[in-house]
Amino acid sequence: MNIIIDSYEFKKLLREAAELGVANYIKTMQPKSDSVSQREAFRLYGESRVRGWLHDKMVTAIKTGHSDNSRIWYSRAELMAADTAERYMLQVGE
Repeated sequence: MNIIIDSYEFKKLLREAAELGVANYIKTMQPKSDSVSQREAFRLYGESRVRGWLHDKMVTAIKTGHSDNSRIWYSRAELMAADTAERYMLQVGE
């Protein structure tokens, strides 16, 4: 199966791959700066999308405390990767 993409799509794909690479590098070198609160994740990507990614195990929620109302954090790199994967899956399905 051959997939043909134009130069604009190719440049866009390369740019997003580079952004994901930088995000993963930051996650490795400075894990604290990779963290995004659940509220911020919902604001950036939408609550239903983030909950869907959690359900599909595309992202991992990290709870910082033991109580029910403890903060929940997500990896920015994981959120970016899930967003990119979802967008390309939708394009391929068209």
